[in-house]
Amino acid sequence: MEKTPVSTEDKIKLIDMLSECNLPVIEVTSFISHKWVPQMADAELIAEGFKREPGIEYQCVYLNSKGIERAQATGKFDVEGVLSVIASEKFSIKNTNRTIEENLKKRENQNGRLVRRRHKNAFKQYLLIHKCFTIGGNLLKRLENKVALITGAGSGLGKAEALLFAEHGANVIITDINSETLYATENKMNDLGYEALAMKHDVSSEEEWQQVMKAIDKKFGEVDILINNAGIINRQGLEVITLEDFNFMHTINTQGTFLGMKSVTPIMKKSGGGSIINISSIFGLVGSEGAFAYHATKGAVKLMSKAAAIDLSKSFIRVNSIHPGVIETPMSNSIATKEGHPMKNKIPWPEIGKPEDVAYGALYLASDESKYVTGSELVIDGGYTAQ
Repeated sequence: MEKTPVSTEDKIKLIDMLSECNLPVIEVTSFISHKWVPQMADAELIAEGFKREPGIEYQCVYLNSKGIERAQATGKFDVEGVLSVIASEKFSIKNTNRTIEENLKKRENQNGRLVRRRHKNAFKQYLLIHKCFTIGGNLLKRLENKVALITGAGSGLGKAEALLFAEHGANVIITDINSETLYATENKMNDLGYEALAMKHDVSSEEEWQQVMKAIDKKFGEVDILINNAGIINRQGLEVITLEDFNFMHTINTQGTFLGMKSVTPIMKKSGGGSIINISSIFGLVGSEGAFAYHATKGAVKLMSKAAAIDLSKSFIRVNSIHPGVIETPMSNSIATKEGHPMKNKIPWPEIGKPEDVAYGALYLASDESKYVTGSELVIDGGYTAQ
């Protein structure tokens, strides 16, 4: 079959588009040997041809017949925030996927671990940027001008959601009871060019919910999205946990979610609707040994979400729950050992989930793309509950 390479001009245009996306680093990478497909024979022309915006670091790594040595010489394989632009045989996700997978097999014996990891990350990043562009080359911000309130945003899932939502154009309000981690998230957002309203917040307090809503109403006049993310865990079993600890778990996980939904509903109704996303867990779907109260609270979150979805549907307020599996967060990592996470071998997927995996699920439920989705559970667990 005859190969149809992407023109040099089109590659340069794509890189110029990426330069407008506030990315700190752009890495132009080819995974295709020029002997196999003459795709990056023009690598030097590309490097010289695209516009260099101020404040962006550009890095060109040529992983072709000459490129392994050059790539290693850069010493920048693990730079955070790198976006890779992949030249495929044809500019399509299908062909890019096939090209990378075939090339991975060829690279197994050439410092395979380093290169393979980089390829996988780059492919995910390529899919992301491919989806973010319209034909005209403008970044498609899926939450443009929406107002999003995210609790528990000091770390883990809440932090990932806050960063992603801001990237997609939302006005983000972040809260957490831990002021140190809360303001660390705010600083991270500011460093990336995003603004955020940060408020210390105990989600079990009705008074503090009222204070948060007053501040949001004063600054924005509306709330389009609420993510009830704040929560705690207790791993004690039925015979061990005390009534006091059982009730405290419900105070945060169940009562906090209830108060969030109740507090945000009036302002959502006033602005014509919205999306409420309650973070439950796979332990709100299935049982396990231990964590008795955690199971109880997360099961309650699931059914509260369904009941609220029915109650609020006539007001165009959607309510859904997300059920993460084992995700690399401070809460989950607290039981990890030097040998790794004890639940890793119970997951069909070969990797433990990242906070961003859940954040993208929340992005879908927060966006207008899911306008007919309410009362549902979105399970993001690497296949754990499919067994």
